[in-house]
Amino acid sequence: MGKFRVLIFFFLFAVVSCSKEKSAGDSVEVLHDDEKKIKDAYTQIVLQADLPKDSLLWYFQKLEVLQSKKPYFTALNELSKATYFRKEGAYLSAITHYEKALEGLPENDSATDYAFVGMGVCYRHLGNFPKALGWFQKSVEYGENQKDTLRLAGTYASLAQLHFEKEQENEARKYIEQVFQLQKNKEIGKPYFIALHTLANMEAKKGNYLIAMDLDRKGMILADKAGNDAVKITFQDNLARCYFNYLKDYDKAVFYFKQNLIIDKKLNNPTWIADTYINLAEVETARENYEKAHEYLQEAINIFSETQQFNNSLKAYAALKRIYEKQDNFKKALETNEIYLEKYKKHLNEESEKSFAEYNALFETKKKEKELSETQLQLREEEFRSQRKNIWLLLLGSLIVITLGIVRYLQIKSRLKQKKLQLEISRELHDSLGSQLTLISSISDSLKNSAIILDESISKKINTLSEFSENTVNELKNTIWVLNSSELKLHELKVKLLNFISQASEAQEKVKFHFSFDIQHDVQLNSKQAINLYRIFQEILNNAIKYSQAEDIFVVVEQAANHLYIKIRDNGIGFNWETEKNKSLGLANIQQRIMELGGQLGIETSAGKGTQFEITVKL
Repeated sequence: MGKFRVLIFFFLFAVVSCSKEKSAGDSVEVLHDDEKKIKDAYTQIVLQADLPKDSLLWYFQKLEVLQSKKPYFTALNELSKATYFRKEGAYLSAITHYEKALEGLPENDSATDYAFVGMGVCYRHLGNFPKALGWFQKSVEYGENQKDTLRLAGTYASLAQLHFEKEQENEARKYIEQVFQLQKNKEIGKPYFIALHTLANMEAKKGNYLIAMDLDRKGMILADKAGNDAVKITFQDNLARCYFNYLKDYDKAVFYFKQNLIIDKKLNNPTWIADTYINLAEVETARENYEKAHEYLQEAINIFSETQQFNNSLKAYAALKRIYEKQDNFKKALETNEIYLEKYKKHLNEESEKSFAEYNALFETKKKEKELSETQLQLREEEFRSQRKNIWLLLLGSLIVITLGIVRYLQIKSRLKQKKLQLEISRELHDSLGSQLTLISSISDSLKNSAIILDESISKKINTLSEFSENTVNELKNTIWVLNSSELKLHELKVKLLNFISQASEAQEKVKFHFSFDIQHDVQLNSKQAINLYRIFQEILNNAIKYSQAEDIFVVVEQAANHLYIKIRDNGIGFNWETEKNKSLGLANIQQRIMELGGQLGIETSAGKGTQFEITVKL
């Protein structure tokens, strides 16, 4: 689905390159060298949808030294910078430059409409749908005033995407229909392709796969008619996925994915080529042809390594790990998972550095603007104060009263929020840090009883103890990460449980863990489901490690329909449930978390006969 991004670029190209009126910069006038270069950079960066990345950077670097005394060309310079940052994914920086561009662009200029659309795209990517909608509506108003049906169709197509992402089907269909009406005789236009693709995705999401596939076939035919291979592969990719995921026709899925691969290589796009290899690997994995799947994934990994796309390589390593798990080659699966985590950590570090640079540049710009604004404000205040001193005093008194009222309101509101937050954090700290400290205590006990063991073994246990100390801090970070995530995948929960069990195995060598987690459908979990399920596992396993004296602990997780069935059993000494359930905070937390999930809990235990937890949770 990553290839669908190309439609957005085509839409932006169509919106700005086919306007009926001339822009202000097209009037006959004498331009000096810098202004000519600014206009050339604007044409390449803003109007060219598929400009290669190295060329994009080259033109952007030129803009840094180009200047003009004319506000219009200064605005074009800012608009070009904004477009560069948007294409690079630096949306906050892009918004700052779009705002500066709009200050110097005439209302009836074609570049103004491009700034409107660019702002809408940035806010949509940032998840701020209300602001995105506002900017797209400005573009609609502009297109209606100019009576430019192509621009209107392009913006309507973008609005259809926005409402589809917001799961507002009726609104999305309304805009799709408007695009079809405006493009009735222009079915190979870029807005029509975007609307058609959005409609196909909507039908597939509703389960109308045959309708979605017919729409994708239509898109492929129209793309062939237009001679546009880059658009064709977006529809062809969807069609292949329908055959693979829903009709289970693996032969046709492979056929269309291989057709995409031919086009990807023709267009010389490494990312698309690697993505298609991953798609082919998924099909071969479903066929249980693991050797071929491994071959395709290795091709993808090689491409991502050569192009240094660490983020995209995560998909390939995740798919490779699933192959090893299906082959019951858990050693290879864990090794691949370690590579995955290393790549993921590197990606996070790079994103952090990128975000820091972006925010720092944004801060410096805002700081300079603030200093200038404060200087101008002081001059105006001094002049006005000398003329209307009494009015200022009245306004100041009113402002103080209002400010005190607002501050008081915010203080009360903050206290209420803080109280609720303290209760939540208290429980998380008990389950998270308490679990880690239990493991550290277990290792310490092992060290106390290992006086005659070789120095190398003792050294290894000390290193393990150090690692778990570090994990105590990392576990708190995990809690914050999960609570701040709107939704997580089921396989991510499985990975975290595998990591926890692996660490626990090192901590207690006398305990043998048996783990099985069968995922039928990789469903999404909200943050509340994810953290509660993970803490339930932690609490039960840590209790077994600490108190049960068990030699074997069995963990079985099965997914059926929309339910998750969990069974955790040990062969330890057991305990008296009626006595302990009202005394143990950990057991109380388990019950509370299962209740929050709307699940059911069953416990079988008695002295000397081990313990078994059976949990059912609706996903």
